[in-house]
Amino acid sequence: MNQHISGKYLQAFNGGDDSRAIRLAKKHLEKHPQDIVAAGTLASALMRQERFSEAIPFFNQVLKVQPDNQPMQLNRISCWLATDNAVIAIEHLHELLAHSNNRSELWDALGQANVKIGRYPEAYRAFCQALVLPGCPESVYINLLYLFLEHELFDADTGPLAKWIENPKTHPALRLNYATVLHRRTRFIEAHDLWLKLLADLPQYPDVADSTYAQLYANLAGVCIELSRIEDALIYCNKAEQYGYAAEQLLGYRAQLCRTQGLYGQAMDYAQEAIQHNPEFDGMFSLQGAVIGLRRCGGVLARTPEGLGVISG
Repeated sequence: MNQHISGKYLQAFNGGDDSRAIRLAKKHLEKHPQDIVAAGTLASALMRQERFSEAIPFFNQVLKVQPDNQPMQLNRISCWLATDNAVIAIEHLHELLAHSNNRSELWDALGQANVKIGRYPEAYRAFCQALVLPGCPESVYINLLYLFLEHELFDADTGPLAKWIENPKTHPALRLNYATVLHRRTRFIEAHDLWLKLLADLPQYPDVADSTYAQLYANLAGVCIELSRIEDALIYCNKAEQYGYAAEQLLGYRAQLCRTQGLYGQAMDYAQEAIQHNPEFDGMFSLQGAVIGLRRCGGVLARTPEGLGVISG
């Protein structure tokens, strides 16, 4: 190996200069095509530039010589997932797990691959398997949480997340979203209590944005409506507005609260404003039907949207 050239491409890669590392590694491989160090460096630099399809052949080259190279295994799987080759990734993950089923990162990757192709129960089982292994990273908990948020899985047990959520070190946005999962399952009291606990804990997090407070108050307003705690719901609606929450969700809550007080005209105004704020809201929550019903007979407003605040972690 030309130590001078190899030193340069490795130095460029370790220094974060991926373009230079790619150029030098390719030049080196022209003269030394079997050099797996150069191939691995080139693959990793291409991957960092999100040139996944280009990276895969060089990962293949390394793994042909070093089939047990775990970082390269996972990097190639990541490239497959990024290029919509989840089925190939799943096949290789099953092969790896057949020889070593105690690696949480493999189970996590299997979960992510199954999510990619819509196999959500299989993804759930893979994530849960990762969680019972020693040293499982927090990212697996987050992946499982967002599997619940984005794909619901109402029959799947949320228990594997419970202890992690109870840990005060878990980020507030993640705790908020776990309560959202409970709320969607009509576990209203649990969701209410968790959101209320989070509200008490938020001062410990000085970097929390006002938008988090606004979403939390809006969610509390929604769950209080479900629990028929009307006075509390009004208080939380006002708090949400104070923190700048102006989405159609809150207008829907206002409409329902007005309906419970017999203020049908105001309820209709809020419902119409919600639809004007976001025309798609009409299709999601049938507020247009609520408006029509109020116009016809001053009747009961249709069920308003639930407090499903989803904040990115």
